[in-house]
Amino acid sequence: MNSPCDLNGLIHISGEPASGKTLFAIGYASEMSRKGDVLWVNTNGKMSFLTPLKRTISRRNGNAKSVRILTALGHEMIRKTISNIPSFLT
Repeated sequence: MNSPCDLNGLIHISGEPASGKTLFAIGYASEMSRKGDVLWVNTNGKMSFLTPLKRTISRRNGNAKSVRILTALGHEMIRKTISNIPSFLT
């Protein structure tokens, strides 16, 4: 797994398949949800993942109500979603 890159609160995690990216991200989101809002950008289109995501965050003593989820597919939609993040946070 590559190191996350923090850009003023935006964290991008990349790495090889099955390297632990999602597990790391869930742990980090759980921790951060205790302190404030978390915006999870789902880029793989797996909608069935979203309910278990919030359930797992709750099980890790995170605040699932603080986690907002956006889904974006394709490079252009992902780019637009990330560039519009400030509008989602207000």
